[in-house]
Amino acid sequence: DSFSVDLADYTFGPTIGIGASAHVISATYQPHSNRQVAIKVVDLDRFEQAQIDELRKEVQVMTLCRHPYLLPVYQSFISADKLHIVTPLRTAGAINHILKSHFPQGLPEQAIVTILAQVLMGMAYLHKANICHRDIKGGNILIDRESGLAQLGDFGVSSSLCEGVHRATRKSFVGSVLWMAPEVMEQASYNSKADIWSLGITTLEMARGQAPYSQYPPLKVCMMVLNNPPPTLDRKGAHHKYSRALKDLIDACLMRNPGLRPTADKLLANSLIKKAKKPASLV
Repeated sequence: DSFSVDLADYTFGPTIGIGASAHVISATYQPHSNRQVAIKVVDLDRFEQAQIDELRKEVQVMTLCRHPYLLPVYQSFISADKLHIVTPLRTAGAINHILKSHFPQGLPEQAIVTILAQVLMGMAYLHKANICHRDIKGGNILIDRESGLAQLGDFGVSSSLCEGVHRATRKSFVGSVLWMAPEVMEQASYNSKADIWSLGITTLEMARGQAPYSQYPPLKVCMMVLNNPPPTLDRKGAHHKYSRALKDLIDACLMRNPGLRPTADKLLANSLIKKAKKPASLV
């Protein structure tokens, strides 16, 4: 299906998300019998030219990445100094919203494992293509109400790894601080293992209802992540019953030394992840 680059073909509905330099609007696409889509609108006035070039490259990467567990990009275009990124509309919304409105004390383990299995398949695909997502968190995992499909979306800051000497490492301060790996905070070079840390924090977010340190301002969060032992799953104090295996999986993702964290492929082979049910079980 090809989608138009003419803004007039889209009828805008309510805003469904607001970020620092972008917002997401639900819309209908008239040429496809009013198909429902989500449009991320990025205000380019807030960026330098070099950043805009980088952003356009990243949107190209997003458009080329086609995988069942990655939110597809249907089209992107610039209109009136704004970049528009068209994706499917996922009706149940992002996991952080689902937690907030329905599961403030966290999701049961079977749901967490079923979501993780899907996200890990999307991550494994990206990492094999030498792409770091760089912003894995509950707010970027979208669930479809009809199918239970969980898709990793918004590589808003994700980026193809630089070619050349530092081919496998990135040096730029991006991503949401609560989910950010210590090596990223320290501005050290980093690779796909930073995504594994973020996945560990996201798993804690799903088990607790919110990410660790979410009550603190960003600078304080950085201090705590860099100076405290990594957060872990409190099985005794949790609302749901969680297995030792889930705690161990989180601890493995949150190893301080990135080299000791498992790859996405290794996690997919984990016996707990192998117990994941079909996506429809989430509905």
